[in-house]
Amino acid sequence: MPATVPLQELAQTWKIAEDVRQWVLDLCGRVEEELAAEQLGEAVGEWLNGRYAMAGLAVLSTLKDRDWPPAQHALDALVLLYQLGEYRRLDQLVPGCQWHLLATDGLMPPPTRELIQDLIGRNAPRAGSGVDVRPGS
Repeated sequence: MPATVPLQELAQTWKIAEDVRQWVLDLCGRVEEELAAEQLGEAVGEWLNGRYAMAGLAVLSTLKDRDWPPAQHALDALVLLYQLGEYRRLDQLVPGCQWHLLATDGLMPPPTRELIQDLIGRNAPRAGSGVDVRPGS
């Protein structure tokens, strides 16, 4: 990561860190509601899809401490800044990365996708291209 970062990127990652935390708390609340109603639905599916990926790490990080001290907020924003820098570095080192895969449900918290939307949208496959890999197809 460079020694300096544009203020706009710092502000953006600070906000996204807040949005990720809120996404986790909302997701957990929706999962609890589905479990209490004994009606497993979209929230449980979203939680299950992300439990071993970056989304799951965000859930664990948020839930380990219900309080969110300023130092943790700053650390979360710095981690996002670091990730953004590494994605950009990788994009320069390995042209043609399949960044659109980062938009896969459950891979990362939806607010984090906002941070790298320019990479995700760059090489997304056009509708109708590729092979259908769904079961039974």
